[in-house]
Amino acid sequence: MEDKFKHIVLIDDDYATNFFHEIVVTDSGMVKDQKYFSSTVVALEHFRNLQDNPDGIIPEVIFLDINLPQMTGWEFLEKFKDLRLDPMPTVVMLSTSMNPLDKIRAQENPVVLELIDKPLTSDYIIKLKGKLSLVSQ
Repeated sequence: MEDKFKHIVLIDDDYATNFFHEIVVTDSGMVKDQKYFSSTVVALEHFRNLQDNPDGIIPEVIFLDINLPQMTGWEFLEKFKDLRLDPMPTVVMLSTSMNPLDKIRAQENPVVLELIDKPLTSDYIIKLKGKLSLVSQ
């Protein structure tokens, strides 16, 4: 069993948040490779290209902000699910406001593992790896 995530993707439109999350992910020591997108439109195109590329790397986890300008995280998920990537990445929604409706929406969405408050932390990444390792056994 792999002790690190091979590849994760973070999608957030805020440069400072992406910069901070890059440091957090690196400091966690739990991720071999990470990719960042500041646009859900660009991220969706990236994932569409993975369908046509058998050598493309499908991430194990996608950290997805809810409030994005061109397409919200929820709208992204509706289009993303249609791609039917195999294996389907685990999605963790990120938000700065814990809207009760978003919590319900996250719980009801089969692609979403959970909704967490930003910022992402090293502790969360470590716990997530342990949680997903238990599920895959």
